[in-house]
Amino acid sequence: MTGKGPGCVKTPRGRCAPGFLRRVGDEWFTPAYIFEALGCRFDMDVASPGSGHTPWIPADAFLTHDSLTRRWRGFVWMNAPFGGRNGSVPWLEKFFEHGNGIALVPARTSAPWWQDFVPRSDVVLFVSPKIKFVDERGREPFACRLLEPPT
Repeated sequence: MTGKGPGCVKTPRGRCAPGFLRRVGDEWFTPAYIFEALGCRFDMDVASPGSGHTPWIPADAFLTHDSLTRRWRGFVWMNAPFGGRNGSVPWLEKFFEHGNGIALVPARTSAPWWQDFVPRSDVVLFVSPKIKFVDERGREPFACRLLEPPT
């Protein structure tokens, strides 16, 4: 197959992996058990797809777009998009400027942003076992790999 058409993901050699492995998006959400363990309610989820996608997040308001330019209020929940190398920096800057809430970040202890922001935190919790993020139906993802035989 060629690397063309809907549902096609190109392999490193330019071949097409059909739709059963197509990338739908990188929307993975914090599972309900995290909020149950926290035992609190938030005034706002500042990096949200909306309560219709994640009804288990205990928040009164949901910012679904332009979160970094909008006003945050009260006690916030932030599971910001995990972007490029320093993709979380603008989110953490805004979070610390706001000064009230809980942020979920990857444990990248050697990253410059970690070294900058963690010392400014009141509390840092390392979660064990590793959090298994879920899709909007609350299902955990399964591991996928693209395999290509040698030519």
